[in-house]
Amino acid sequence: MEKIEKLKEYMEKEFGVTPENIDQKLEEMKRIFLKRGFVISENKRVQ
Repeated sequence: MEKIEKLKEYMEKEFGVTPENIDQKLEEMKRIFLKRGFVISENKRVQ
């Protein structure tokens, strides 16, 4: 549990990511990558 807390603190301090805004930050990152011409594919499970 302590490792999770340290990771949360690090992510918030270094990247401004909190559990409340992580979805928004991920969408921002996707937009940045798409602007730069990277292709982002969704991982799909084959059943």
